Amino acid sequence: MKSLFSMLTITGFIVIAVFGFSAMGHDSGHGYSKICIATAANGFECPPGTNLADFHLSAFKTFSNATLFVYSLLVLFMALWTLQARHPGPRPVLEFQIRSRGHLLTSHETSLKHWLSLHENSPSRV
Repeated sequence: MKSLFSMLTITGFIVIAVFGFSAMGHDSGHGYSKICIATAANGFECPPGTNLADFHLSAFKTFSNATLFVYSLLVLFMALWTLQARHPGPRPVLEFQIRSRGHLLTSHETSLKHWLSLHENSPSRV
């Protein structure tokens, strides 16, 4: 289980790093075209000059944090589901068992019939 979790974590970070970085446009005129993902993420045009790198790195950091948050929620729900499957909660007060005729019996009726069946006379052998 630990190795599976480790592999999922490493795979998640690799996917975020590779596909998150490749999703950004890296052509030379991306500031003038409307396809820059940093422009879409930050809501305004790419600044000219030296602020360009900081602008794109902040957009990439925001994208990575959002993806990491969703991935951590997925891992949390998987862990809770696994813990719940291993240790189920208390059983309900009334358990229903379906008989062949379609009648529903409560657990009290079932235990009473079981107790009575143990105390009835067995057929005598002749």
